[in-house]
Amino acid sequence: MATVTSKLAARAKTAWMAILAEHRRPWPEWTELERRVRQRDFITQSIGPHVFLFSDAAGAEPPLSRQISSRGAAVPEAAPPFPGWIAALVGLACLGAGDLSSAGALAGDLWPPDKLRPSETLEGTAIFVLQRNRSGTPLFSDGTSVLGHAEETDTLETIAELEVFSRFCLRQSLMGEDWVAAWRRGDAEAEGIRPLAGF
Repeated sequence: MATVTSKLAARAKTAWMAILAEHRRPWPEWTELERRVRQRDFITQSIGPHVFLFSDAAGAEPPLSRQISSRGAAVPEAAPPFPGWIAALVGLACLGAGDLSSAGALAGDLWPPDKLRPSETLEGTAIFVLQRNRSGTPLFSDGTSVLGHAEETDTLETIAELEVFSRFCLRQSLMGEDWVAAWRRGDAEAEGIRPLAGF
């Protein structure tokens, strides 16, 4: 794993701040993410073919990361059908750089090697992979809702609205906690986010 301090990190941080400002959500979590990105110094770290913008923890805060390139090419922003604001959160992780390649970061699969293609069609609606957890189990989205595969019924079931689910994941990451574990425990049920058996 190579670590490089460069102008690239400064440019990537500036680009991330611009995306955060452009797609700002009225959430305290969004304001906190902007504060942390603004106040921290970042470096670039390479893990295999992937390059991440990375900042170590500041005090009690967890590290932050965002993938900026893969196999020498700049990582494009989230493509349709996902709303533009997803791009500001994509790649956010709360784990150390050595774990970034396997971190359960929301929207980790929004940058396929080719054009974004639906993995399935459900009642005429294209379904895209939103995220894969560490075991490879995917979550899906139609750009509005988050869906998961229910083993008992062998169907895709709605878990939550995409915006609600993303806000929950962001909050967990900012606390340095695994959103998958919190979701499995049912911590998000009060927000209308259903746990999914077997995930």
